[in-house]
Amino acid sequence: TFGMLKPDVVNKMGEILKIITAHDLHIANIKMTRLSEADVEKIYKDNDNL
Repeated sequence: TFGMLKPDVVNKMGEILKIITAHDLHIANIKMTRLSEADVEKIYKDNDNL
């Protein structure tokens, strides 16, 4: 499963990670990156329901 958080919640990362782990979910890899406009367009194009 892949999860992506939008920039407006970066200041709540600690709280979000606690909630995820409290629900017995395991984070195998975590990466913070800045997506280009082209990357964002591709993600939303490929996932019209987002």
